Amino acid sequence: MRRTLRPDHAIAMTDHGRLLGLCGFKTVQGAFVQADPQAMRDIFGRTGAGWRRAALGLLQQDTDNRRFLIDGLCVAGGYRGRGIGTALIAAICDEARTRGHPAVRLDVVDSNLRARDLYLRLGFHEVDRVHNRIAAPIYGFGATITMVRAV
Repeated sequence: MRRTLRPDHAIAMTDHGRLLGLCGFKTVQGAFVQADPQAMRDIFGRTGAGWRRAALGLLQQDTDNRRFLIDGLCVAGGYRGRGIGTALIAAICDEARTRGHPAVRLDVVDSNLRARDLYLRLGFHEVDRVHNRIAAPIYGFGATITMVRAV
């Protein structure tokens, strides 16, 4: 996955060189994780890359030009519950303001209750829920929830 990450589309939190968390974002110039066809073939082979690209195609792939789009948030195991996710969301909101966006948007899967609760505590509200019956058995969730927060 390292080959597909775009550092220019992420905000990182570190402590003395140790990566604690990342918050990626998507713009018209690209996304935090680029599903580059050649990199995927190199990593997974032709067949493995093919079915993985098809599976990724089942997920929402839009770029929101009105709101700054969060493309992933992760906190290292052992560091969760220490305010790192909150700090990353604050940093991404600052980035959104700097870029002139009035709001931040993210999509969270319905089964990730801990993340959804965090976003609600940080002022996000649900604006849409998309059920994807084809992707559900592959990814293990029934819907994605679109959440928005003004900055």
